[in-house]
Amino acid sequence: MTESDGWSITGITSEGSSVSLDKIPLDGFSWPAGQWMQINGTNFYVDPTGGPNPVVTVGSDTVSPDATNVCGLDLKKSTSTSLIVVHVPETPSKVPGPQTLYVKNFPGGPGPGSTISQTNALTYVMPATSKAPKIPIIFKNNSGVADDQVWVQFLNGTFGGGQKGAGGTVALSGNTGYSLERLTSKVPKFENQGSVPNVSLNDFANGRIYLNFGKKALGVPPGTQPDPTKKTAPNYDTRYAYIELNVFGNSQNNMDISNIDFFSFTIEASTWKNGAEVNELTSKDTSTLRTAIEAVLLPTAIVIDSCQNVVRILGPGLAAAGYHDWTVYMTFLENKTTTIAGVYAGTSTQPRQSYNLTASFDATTQMVTLSGTTQDAPLGKPLGSKVPTIIEITYAEMNAMTGVYGANPSYSVNSAPVAPLANDVYGWIVGDLLAGMNWGFPGSPTPVPGQPEKTMGDLTSSEWFAVAKTNPSVQFGGAQSNGNYYNQYAAANQPLTMAYGFPFTDRLGGVLLYFPPSVDTNGVDYLKITIC
Repeated sequence: MTESDGWSITGITSEGSSVSLDKIPLDGFSWPAGQWMQINGTNFYVDPTGGPNPVVTVGSDTVSPDATNVCGLDLKKSTSTSLIVVHVPETPSKVPGPQTLYVKNFPGGPGPGSTISQTNALTYVMPATSKAPKIPIIFKNNSGVADDQVWVQFLNGTFGGGQKGAGGTVALSGNTGYSLERLTSKVPKFENQGSVPNVSLNDFANGRIYLNFGKKALGVPPGTQPDPTKKTAPNYDTRYAYIELNVFGNSQNNMDISNIDFFSFTIEASTWKNGAEVNELTSKDTSTLRTAIEAVLLPTAIVIDSCQNVVRILGPGLAAAGYHDWTVYMTFLENKTTTIAGVYAGTSTQPRQSYNLTASFDATTQMVTLSGTTQDAPLGKPLGSKVPTIIEITYAEMNAMTGVYGANPSYSVNSAPVAPLANDVYGWIVGDLLAGMNWGFPGSPTPVPGQPEKTMGDLTSSEWFAVAKTNPSVQFGGAQSNGNYYNQYAAANQPLTMAYGFPFTDRLGGVLLYFPPSVDTNGVDYLKITIC
């Protein structure tokens, strides 16, 4: 490819200097796990109809359909003029080597559908294989569905090389579906478990394990997930659920179960050592949980298949029409004092900071305003000066699916717009408010347990969470008698399951399960995932 084509392309850079593409969304798509690529330019457009992979189609370019090392990009509607390819996906032949890059519909081309190519533009790099200790994950199928009709699929995140299933006899790949039947074998070192579906992982960060019922796996394009809301989506009538996990091969291995987006069927998790259970994430059975959730929503939030079976129940972050908005609650809070105060722990790039702000609700301006101060509070060092801070969120943003329910509203900090929710002290402050409203804490008339002279609404946000963590009775309907003043979907979930019911469920803890490998000081023998 030449400069006269209007494009500049550079090839491989050293592994480790790349940016993982699953963290770089482009026009609504996420880059597939395992691929590293950087695209510079404006208005880069990817045509999702160009192949099974919306970004890169390997070995299926129409110009040379028999080629084994081919990457194809369709740049219809693009204006970008710089493409930097750093790392490309596995080739169909699974042989490292040079690849030809085909670019269709490139800007400045001689006509629609023009294709240009550059041989040896890319080089396939074998996925790195971590040497970290692996941990077995055993699947227990209590669903009543046969093992050859239950599928496991590793989506999102970075799925490293060398991951194995069925006692090490099946090489696993990200995005590929495996039936529980295919993954069944004895587990090395734990043969007393008998033949059970199992995998062994040490490198799957920021990913999800999707589980689905049916004759086949979900079959979604790499880098994407099934759309639970779109009636024309290929998997719309399929029952599926997921767990979120980070597998690093060390003490930070962790997972959670999430019902935030939707509920389809129950999943439980537990860790085991020396034949005894160590920790667990429990849940009531599917029927019990479904009945409780259906009692608080409108039919528009229920997905029914062609046989009139319930496939899933959508949460309020995906089906706002099925649940109340927050206008009535915000009106109630207009004359109430709501204090958002505590300490933001900081990150590797953000300082530890304290904050103390008052939230006011104004129906005239249709605005929530948090005003007060933030202050650097580094451990073992002098406090920084107090910084005046004003955060504003419109009522429209609060009521949007990405607002109180979705925990990702746009807002402004000292008149500077912020979107989406940032991982800094200001994002933490907004998170406190949104979490409190989901639970019904702002303006709550419920007496504080052990302090009858105070109500939950009198407390600061950090005090809400401290009290509610040990006193579940003050949450949701225990905080407010009006169902419009809290998240009814989350309230239906919380007494029955340890899964996330809304994004800030973790403000009270108890939703993460750690499963360090056995070589760790606090390691466990294996993680068990139970499908109920």
